[in-house]
Amino acid sequence: MDKVGVRMHMHAITVVCTDQRRTARFYCQGLGAMPVAGDSNLPPTALDLDGLRLMLLANAERAKPSRWPHEPAFALWLEVDDLESAYAQVLNAGAKVLAAPDDSHFEVTDPDGNPIEVWLRGA
Repeated sequence: MDKVGVRMHMHAITVVCTDQRRTARFYCQGLGAMPVAGDSNLPPTALDLDGLRLMLLANAERAKPSRWPHEPAFALWLEVDDLESAYAQVLNAGAKVLAAPDDSHFEVTDPDGNPIEVWLRGA
């Protein structure tokens, strides 16, 4: 691989959504994200998910049905110690199921169709 002249550093991932309040609620209740300190917007625009900043942009006209992994997309890859409890938590928050849990992971989408993989830590 060729050496790159300028190294990029991760700042945030933008989550494009149809309803910022619903999306913030999903990411907070379903995934454990927290509003970023100093963000005085209601609903919050910036969330922290275990050190990863998520910027919510309510700019989408409609949700898109996910065809993950058969179309280009970014997906959040999360790890948990209790897969069954995590699955129940995301379902209660409004996740849509792409792949039900097996011994190692499950796949869901947020309410707008953005894909999320949840893996059992160490699997």
